[in-house]
Amino acid sequence: MKICRKCATTDPLAFSQARQTICSPCNSAESRAWKLANPKKTSAHKKKWRENHQEQIVEYRQDNSEKINAASRKWRKENPGAVNAHSAKRRASQLQQTPSWSETKEIAELYSWAAHLQKVTGIQMHVDHVVPLQGKHVSGLHCVDNLKVITAKENLTKGNKHASD
Repeated sequence: MKICRKCATTDPLAFSQARQTICSPCNSAESRAWKLANPKKTSAHKKKWRENHQEQIVEYRQDNSEKINAASRKWRKENPGAVNAHSAKRRASQLQQTPSWSETKEIAELYSWAAHLQKVTGIQMHVDHVVPLQGKHVSGLHCVDNLKVITAKENLTKGNKHASD
């Protein structure tokens, strides 16, 4: 019979691995405490993992889009303040990055073209800012020369990055 070295439980269902010396609830609590005590290490580890598994992440998102969309809708409904703040920030950034000489008609046509391509090919398309509006090192403009139509998979893999990043 196994006994947890933390809480002394003897419940056999609490141990998920044969050689585990603490029960799963204690293991989870210990792990949570370590992550809270070491946020920089946790963040660096997560970032490295995401970089090494980009294709798997994109594939998962495509395969589980219904589930992800449902969870996203639920979160947006429960957090309207955060949604409004994010939307306002994006709108302000886009307005700030749209020059007075910008070709608004051509930009609208580009978005229409992306929707048409998506309808014809069945592949989800995005209009991407080549140089991100809110890049880490550089910020681009919201103009035709900085926009291109690419697949959603390409855009999600790229993220908010520019070649200089």
